Amino acid sequence: MAQDSNVRKIARFVGAAAIAVALGACGLISGLGTFKDGTCGEDCDASVHPGDAHTVMTTDGTMETGPILGEASSDAGEDAEDAAPEVGCAANEIECGEAGCVDPSMASNCGGCGNACGADADLCAAGEEGGFACTTTCPATAPVTCGTSCVDPTSNPEYCGGCETVCPAPANGEATCVSSVCGVACDTGYTLCGSSCVNEQTDSNNCGGCGATNAQSVCGSGTTCLAGTCQAPPPVEAGSDAMVAGMDSGPAVEAGVDAGVVEAGPVPCPDGSCPSSTPSGYGACPFGSCNGSTSSTCGGGGPCVCVNDTQCKSTHCVKVTGENDESCGSNCTGTGSRDGFNCELVSPGIPVPAGTTTYSCPANAGYKNSQLTCEASHTDCYCTADSECPSGHCVPNATNNNSCSGCTGTGTPDYRGCEAIATIPSCPIYIGCPSNTTCSYPTCYCTSDVACDSGHCIPSSHNGNCSGCTGTGTDDGHGCQPAPTSVPCTTSGGTGCSTSLTPTPVLNSGGTACLCVADGDCSSGKCVNANSQCTGSCTGSTTSTYDTEDCQTATSTADAWSCSAGNCDTVTSPTGSCTASGVPCWCTSNAQCPSGALCSNWNGCASGACTGTGTGNAFHCVP
Repeated sequence: MAQDSNVRKIARFVGAAAIAVALGACGLISGLGTFKDGTCGEDCDASVHPGDAHTVMTTDGTMETGPILGEASSDAGEDAEDAAPEVGCAANEIECGEAGCVDPSMASNCGGCGNACGADADLCAAGEEGGFACTTTCPATAPVTCGTSCVDPTSNPEYCGGCETVCPAPANGEATCVSSVCGVACDTGYTLCGSSCVNEQTDSNNCGGCGATNAQSVCGSGTTCLAGTCQAPPPVEAGSDAMVAGMDSGPAVEAGVDAGVVEAGPVPCPDGSCPSSTPSGYGACPFGSCNGSTSSTCGGGGPCVCVNDTQCKSTHCVKVTGENDESCGSNCTGTGSRDGFNCELVSPGIPVPAGTTTYSCPANAGYKNSQLTCEASHTDCYCTADSECPSGHCVPNATNNNSCSGCTGTGTPDYRGCEAIATIPSCPIYIGCPSNTTCSYPTCYCTSDVACDSGHCIPSSHNGNCSGCTGTGTDDGHGCQPAPTSVPCTTSGGTGCSTSLTPTPVLNSGGTACLCVADGDCSSGKCVNANSQCTGSCTGSTTSTYDTEDCQTATSTADAWSCSAGNCDTVTSPTGSCTASGVPCWCTSNAQCPSGALCSNWNGCASGACTGTGTGNAFHCVP
C-alpha cells in the first residue's frame, strides 16, 4: 500500500474562529506560516511567501520559526488567510482555494494551506498549543508515525490502536478512542443501542429502551413512540392540517394566493415523526407462552416460558419480571434457582447439584503470576487490583469485579478486566515505535512484558532476546504471546443430582449443573444431547438454544411487520408487505399527506391514489 494511503485525518480540527480569538485576526492556525509580532491592523497581511519564516516543532514539542520547507507557492499566503473550516469541508479539514478541502495534519499542508514540510522536518504533528507544525521527530504527545503524520493511537479515533484502524461513527454520534479501543459517544438526547445512537423518546423501534435487547421496546402495530412510551396516535379531525396518524403534527400551512396549496419548500416531517415499520405479528411458542399470554400465541414476542406451576416437572414455575409476570397471576409459586423455562430447579424435576459447589480461577492467571477472581456469575475471571494488569490499571466494573476499590483503570476493559494496552504499530520509516518496543523494520516488536496485553513478550532476535520477557510459543506478529479471549472460572464440588425424576439427570463434568438425559426430564419436552449425556430419547437440536441443564429453550420473534401509515418503501406493488422492522414507510395515497400536499407516485400506490411527482420528504409527500 502506498505510503500516502496511510495518511489520514489526525484529530478533530479546531475551528478558525476560536483560534482567531486566541491568536488575533491574523493567526488563524498554529503552524500556518508566521504572523508578525505586534498588534495587527485592519489590513494586516498574514500571507506566507517564499523566504518568510514558518512554524516548525522542535524535539521537545515547542514551536520555533524557520525557513519555508518545501516548494510553497507564492499564493500560499492568500490561501492561508482563508484556511478555516468551510461549509462543504469536513470538521477536521480546511478550505484552501483552488486546492479545495485539505487535511492540515498532512505534511503537504501542515497547519495551513501550502505549508509543505521539507526534507529536514518532513513530519507533521499537533502542537501543545493546538494546530499543526513540521517536525523532525514525533513528540511524546503523538509518538507514532503514520505516513507523514504523527499520531497518538491511544486516543485518536482516526488511528485507534494503529495506522490502519479508523473507528466508525454512527448517525447522531461520534467515534471515540479510549486506551486504543474504539467506542461511540452519542449526541445529547440519543442513547447507545448496539452500535447505533437512538432516540428512546421518539423511536418506535427503541421506545423507552434498546429494542435490540428488549423486545418490549419495539412498538406494536397501530402505536407510535411518544415521550418514551408506545401509544396510540391522537385521532385526526376531519379537515384538519394534522399529519396522518402515527406522525406528529407539522407546522400549520399558511393560506397563500392559492388557498390550501403548500408553499414552496419541504413538506413538514419532524425528526422521529415519519413512521418506519414495526413488528405486527410474532411466531407461536413451540412450548410455553410469551408474557401476557397463556397460550402459544404471542402478541409481543419474548422468551417462551412457563406461566403455570402445572407446566413444570418440578411443579413450581418461578415468576420473573418481564418474562412471565403478566401471565402468571397467582399460578406461579416457584422461588430460587430456575432453568431456562423458568421452572424451579428442585425435585421432582431437575434439581441443583447436591453438595457445595466452589468456583476458582486458574493459578497465576493475572499479570506477573498474580491471582484473578471469579465474577458473580462464576463464568470468567477478572482483575480486582491494578497490580494484576500489564497496563497497571484494573477497570472498576459492577459486573466483572464489583467495582473494585482502588482500581484506577478507565475505558473498555480487556479480556480480564484490565485497561487495554495500546496495539503495537508498524515502523514503515524505521522510527516511531512506542515505549517498551523496538523497530525491526518494518514492524515494532515488544521488548518487555508490559507492552503486551497478554503480559508476556517472547524473547527473539527481533527484540534482542529481551531480558525478563516471559512469553513462549508463536507470537502475534509483534513479539507478544497472544492473549486468550477470556479466563474461565474452574468449578468443583457438586456430588450428585437428587430427585425422584425418571430417568435421573446426571451431573456435568464441573459439578455445577444437573443435565437432562432424555426429553422426559425437561419441562420444555426437548433435551439436547450437547454433552453426549443422553441415555434416552433426546430430540432437542444442538443448533437451538438450550439452558445449563441442556433442555431446549425458545423465543418468539417477529414474523410480520407493518406501517402505522402507508407501506414500507421496499414493496414493489400496492399489495406488497413489509419484510423487516425499521424500514421507512412511504405514503400510499394523497390523503395521508398534510393538507395541500400530494403523495409522489411510486410502486406502493394503487392506480390514481398518488398524483404527486418528484422527490418527496421522508414520507414521500411533495408540495
